[in-house]
Amino acid sequence: MKILVQWTKATPEDWIELDSSEWDSLIVPFAKAEPRGGENVNSQPGYIYAVNVQGMVSGSADHYHIEHLGVAGCRLTMWADDVEDGDAPWAKVWTFAPLVTDEKTRGGFNTEIEQEDFFGDKYQRFIPPTENVVHGIWVSDELDATHETVRSVRSWREWADGD
Repeated sequence: MKILVQWTKATPEDWIELDSSEWDSLIVPFAKAEPRGGENVNSQPGYIYAVNVQGMVSGSADHYHIEHLGVAGCRLTMWADDVEDGDAPWAKVWTFAPLVTDEKTRGGFNTEIEQEDFFGDKYQRFIPPTENVVHGIWVSDELDATHETVRSVRSWREWADGD
């Protein structure tokens, strides 16, 4: 399934497109170690800024994982567990089915998305992936805004499979 990844960089760049089956070979090898504080954002890939699946942009997490599900689609797991950030830990897991034509929308594309949220007490039940995880990193408000400005695809309205 097509996914878009935006790396966190000092000079932000647009999404890179890949298939969810390529996460382990094209994204994970660039992954930097989990930030512990004091790391600098530079021009090299290594930290995820955001992931986009079917136009749903997901960011602001400490960790990201994509699981390729073959013809069934893909699963995006993202979570934040850095207590030094001052926020309670949370996790979200989305399972995306491939886009299909939908007669209810006169032949437009639609999908099925399953979402599971782990907030509050429910977070204790979350079991994070342990392999092929890529980390996010905190950026300044200015760098945050610049990353969002350079994106060519911002929402599901601009998503196109096969383009």
